[in-house]
Amino acid sequence: MTAAWEPLERIETPPPSEEDIALLMTRGSREDALKLLAVESTAEYWQNAVFLVLKIQLGSGWFKLRIERRDGEPISREWRLFQNIKNQLLGPECEALELYPAESRKIDSANMYHLYGVADPEVKFSFGMTPVDELGGKTYDVARGRSKPASYSHD
Repeated sequence: MTAAWEPLERIETPPPSEEDIALLMTRGSREDALKLLAVESTAEYWQNAVFLVLKIQLGSGWFKLRIERRDGEPISREWRLFQNIKNQLLGPECEALELYPAESRKIDSANMYHLYGVADPEVKFSFGMTPVDELGGKTYDVARGRSKPASYSHD
């Protein structure tokens, strides 16, 4: 079933369970698992019918948005969904990015995705697309695009 975007609602931080600790221990020690859960306990938890998002403050105005489906299944990667999450949790005029790390830093053990951004609309990255062609100085009418609205499937 495909549905229109549903805003996220803030929820209480769930207490860690022994199941959470055991799952994290598959990647390290119990002490490492408890340290990670302590960081997650300071996060803001947001959800809708499909997504669970943790908003984790990293310092210096930076945040990490950890995005996953509530059922643990992979997310159909439609960028508009992540744009809506970023808009709601950081702000519509704030910028965020997704890092594709060096293989030596890659962790791919769950269907989770991470955006890193600053919740300050005055901070703009020195790269990325703009409605002005930087080589020719031509201005594009971004309102005339053929993009579709954000939607997602949830079964």
